Amino acid sequence: MTAAGVTVFPWAEYMVTARNSGNCSDQSQKMLTSTGIDMDNVLFLSPETEELKHILSSHQTGYILRVRSLEDLNDLAVLLYGKPLLMRINLVHTEVSSKYSADKISIWEGDFACLVNTGHRQVRSQLEWALKQAETHLSKGNKFCVEIELGDVVEGWYLQSLDLFSGCDDFHSTKTRNSRLILTNHTPYNHCFDCRPKWWLCLGPCWLLTAPIYYIYRSLTCHDFKLKIKAPVTSLPGTRRKSMTSVSSQNCMVVNYKKEGSVSCKLVHDPSLTSDLSTYGSVVEQG
Repeated sequence: MTAAGVTVFPWAEYMVTARNSGNCSDQSQKMLTSTGIDMDNVLFLSPETEELKHILSSHQTGYILRVRSLEDLNDLAVLLYGKPLLMRINLVHTEVSSKYSADKISIWEGDFACLVNTGHRQVRSQLEWALKQAETHLSKGNKFCVEIELGDVVEGWYLQSLDLFSGCDDFHSTKTRNSRLILTNHTPYNHCFDCRPKWWLCLGPCWLLTAPIYYIYRSLTCHDFKLKIKAPVTSLPGTRRKSMTSVSSQNCMVVNYKKEGSVSCKLVHDPSLTSDLSTYGSVVEQG
């Protein structure tokens, strides 16, 4: 296992490796092997995963792990600590070439595989804190909700790996989806009441009437905790940069995938003549 706490790489790389596509080169497999990642020995946080389907369900902001007893929590701890955790996180990157005149706005969307090394000291201590909160309130018969957030880790790595920093004439913003792991015996926290500019511009009076009521109700009925994972982040060598920059090579392999899960590979002799480089979640392998 890699020494880093979190490893991030394009979801297309995971799909090509996991499905052993015969039309693609084995470059992806070599890169995964070089980082020490065994993709056959991870716990994929998905309702389709056999070990988790009885307690895990999808949510608009991530996935919910429901625990109703200390026995459920102990079983979950064994699962979480036993293997690296794999999450599929969606990221939307918006770039404004000039924040004053807004001459050009480009939006890129794609999915990333986020591999959390639960054996890493820093990651493990944070997960232990989250499970300890759940154990404390389960023992008291209280309702609780612990949100484990990985969005900041992925967004920070994304901007840093591409050297994207907002300057005087440009602006970059990122937003992640499906990046929360919610441990609860109640209902998830409703983030629609979070203070955002759109509330003040369009729904200010409505927010003032509804949000305080929800906050009071929530504080009386549930104990909420938020944990933002902080750990060293690494990636597969060069894959992220290749997927976003132009390609000068005359031969390259474009790996495209759809949100529903299909994957395809295409050999391109002249990348300048195709628009595939800007499609959803494409990864380019130079040849």
